[in-house]
Amino acid sequence: MTARDAHALLPVDAAAAKADRFGRRIDYLRIAITDRCSLRCVYCMPEAGVPLRPRGELLSFEELWQVAASARRLRFAKFRVTGGEPLEVKDVVGLVTGLRQRTVGATLAITTNGLRLAELADGLRQAGVDLVNVSLDTLRPERYAQITRRDGLARVLAGLDRALQAGFPRVKVNAVIIKGVNDDEVADLAGLAKARPIDVRFIERLPLAGAVERGFVGADLIRKRIDAVYPLEAVAPDDPRQAAQQMFASAALQGQIGIVAARSNKFCACCNRLRLTPMGELKGCLLQKGTIDLRPALRAGISDAALDDLFCQAIGLKPKEYPEETFDLGASMRSVGG
Repeated sequence: MTARDAHALLPVDAAAAKADRFGRRIDYLRIAITDRCSLRCVYCMPEAGVPLRPRGELLSFEELWQVAASARRLRFAKFRVTGGEPLEVKDVVGLVTGLRQRTVGATLAITTNGLRLAELADGLRQAGVDLVNVSLDTLRPERYAQITRRDGLARVLAGLDRALQAGFPRVKVNAVIIKGVNDDEVADLAGLAKARPIDVRFIERLPLAGAVERGFVGADLIRKRIDAVYPLEAVAPDDPRQAAQQMFASAALQGQIGIVAARSNKFCACCNRLRLTPMGELKGCLLQKGTIDLRPALRAGISDAALDDLFCQAIGLKPKEYPEETFDLGASMRSVGG
């Protein structure tokens, strides 16, 4: 029996997941496995990159597996591997194989920039990864190079095709839309769902420190531009708690369209996530300052019961919502690895 088959044997008792102090059921863990990335996206980090932590300061595979096992004991139902760029991690397939073995019955997903997806898609699928999200903000090679400060659009598109051939039941593209940068490509990006059976999600840009306000493109405008080319019909999301994600279908598209209105329709009231940074910090929000540092406890040989207690403490610290003031998303992403 393969890892991909075995994980479906245990049903997920989502109702048993622990609720935070605001009544939200917390059952989704995003696991950042590295702070390293192969791109230098203009909205994420400077061209020269950022200082990287020594590898000894990052959690080991065994420590990541231990944390995932704790979350599964607490009935977490979804796990997502992120970075940095997770596919840059040596033996990432071995890592996700171990995660799959410790998260039986839950969904295991990965988010990637897609540059190495073509060569790794088959291994990831055989290891038991269920879903793959590819970050892609443009379909124009020269613009891709401007946004990411690297070449590689053809490799990303090849990765999408390889993921479909590998048998992933769902492949998604995530596009952050910024006025004056790529807002003229909204319909073109939606067209990816015409040529391929993939979902395309458009994400509102959050207010960044130092960014000009004209960079914001709202969900209503995004929908209007897609609807003019591919008439859309609203559909219910898979998870009713995804209030910020509006889902649409079109007779002209094989896949669905998602619009994540993270700013114009703040979703904090239904957020079900915790985030683990590569250094072992457990956070209730990308922008949260207060965290639970798991690394010292893990390296001191913490028991399963005590680790579960720390998880519960992190759930208790989860804030009601992210702050309204502008923030440096790039710094936040770099601090958690994605």
